[in-house]
Amino acid sequence: MNFKSILIRILLLQIFIYAQNPVPPSSGDGTVGNPYQIATLDNLYWIANDAANWDEHYVQISDIDASPTAEWFSDGSGGFYGWVPIGTEAVTFTGSYNGQNFDITGIYLNRTSIDYTGLFGYLGGDSVFLKNIDLISVNMNGGVNYSGGLAGCYWYDGTVLSPTIESCSVSGTVSGGWGVGGLIGTIYEKMNISKCTSSVTINCPDAKSVGCLIGYNYIGTVSECSSSGNVSGNDFTGGLIGYNETGSVSDCYSSGIISGKNCVGGLIGYHENALISDCYSTADVSTETGYYIGGLVGYSYAWDYPVINCYATGAVSGYSSVGGLVGENRGPINYCYSTGSTSAIGYYVGGLAGNNVDTIRDSYSTSPTTGYSSVGGLAGVNWYSTSTIANCYSTGSVSGTTNTGGLLGFNMDEGIISDSFWDIETSGQDTSAGGTGKTTFDMKSESTYTDAGWDFLENWYIYKVIRSYPHLMWETMAIEPSYFPNNLSTSYSSNSLQITWDPPPEPYLFRVYSSTDPYADFPSASWILVADGITERTWTDTNATGTKKFYIVVAVN
Repeated sequence: MNFKSILIRILLLQIFIYAQNPVPPSSGDGTVGNPYQIATLDNLYWIANDAANWDEHYVQISDIDASPTAEWFSDGSGGFYGWVPIGTEAVTFTGSYNGQNFDITGIYLNRTSIDYTGLFGYLGGDSVFLKNIDLISVNMNGGVNYSGGLAGCYWYDGTVLSPTIESCSVSGTVSGGWGVGGLIGTIYEKMNISKCTSSVTINCPDAKSVGCLIGYNYIGTVSECSSSGNVSGNDFTGGLIGYNETGSVSDCYSSGIISGKNCVGGLIGYHENALISDCYSTADVSTETGYYIGGLVGYSYAWDYPVINCYATGAVSGYSSVGGLVGENRGPINYCYSTGSTSAIGYYVGGLAGNNVDTIRDSYSTSPTTGYSSVGGLAGVNWYSTSTIANCYSTGSVSGTTNTGGLLGFNMDEGIISDSFWDIETSGQDTSAGGTGKTTFDMKSESTYTDAGWDFLENWYIYKVIRSYPHLMWETMAIEPSYFPNNLSTSYSSNSLQITWDPPPEPYLFRVYSSTDPYADFPSASWILVADGITERTWTDTNATGTKKFYIVVAVN
């Protein structure tokens, strides 16, 4: 055997190893009761390779290594196109796939000249169902429109029954041109998305409608979903959803770093005509020159549908209409709060909302807020005569050049400001375009609010013993300390600090909080719960070394 023969055999072996090879599953007949059993990458490619398979039912029975797709289908210039999406605009995937939480790892796709890219390209039918699919370390570089990690698009021109994506997850990188999502690029009908997660990097600074979970959502219902990643887009970029139109979002959260141009939000970039409830974002949100930037929602055009029981804690920065929770608010905000720093080099900057056109009720902000003009601790500007702020307060520091106020920067058309307050000490502002300024002592007194008609039975609570600002009733309510132990003493030995105290007059459990800042408000994020449910009259910190620490002991019953 000469050298040329050996070389040819080696090349043939490499082609065989990396070639795409559609192999039908060995078990199942594709029915709901007896789905095809997908065990290998070859089985998975068998689905993609033949459109006749796209109305069948599948169940995955083992982990699949999809990394060989990185050398599938040469592009003629040294690269590869990779995976072939399941479903096209001409023939959509209408069946079901249950991944049973087995992994599909390392799938690769680089098809920049086509639409509808993902593991599944185009989903259709009245009841398509994807469940328990876990995509690990995807590398999806999609085309002009509709790019996702799991699916590019769902649309069906007919009566929709129950199309669903449930308990699926994606990690890795995803990119595309318009409608880019870590899970699914675009939804055009009443699809249910529930209990799904996305942890992806999306770097598409020129793309619009970009979201870590969903790029564009029309009518779809999104619940109990989460996302975490670095997302960069153009207009309509969000930590969970880029552009959300008439689709309710509930019990969802997002984290990471989100950047874009206009309408950028920690959870949703642009939101229209639907409910957002029980959601939060810890994502940092930024843009250098953009408008409508919010810690939760960039632009909320929700009409009569509220943003309710939500909060945001990330840092938010932009040019104009920047808010710790919502940048531009054109719908009700009820029972919400924000805590992250909010800044803009332009105008309409608020701790909770940058520009309030509608109504804010029973909400608060502790966000430090800075801007040039129309800067307020709660809202930058209150736009119309009907625009309302009621039963709200703010405590964050506020700084600006013109139209700067402790609660509200500018009340454009003499809008309604009722029974609302700001802390004149912590804000550094003794004037506001609306509301009543109070000292820190008064802001931590329940009578300040009950005298103004606030509901402390259903909506608010306040720590009476340790004196706190009001909190919303739905927040995770810590047990109110009803007794502070007396005569605390400490002893230190071998990096261990023991704290002891006198017993109270009746049985209590004890909690210990620690902070590096003895002057920080308690309770606050500066004080960390380090021990709970203590039944003895002593506790020991076994790691009392390095950083100076301070402690508070409280008794609860």
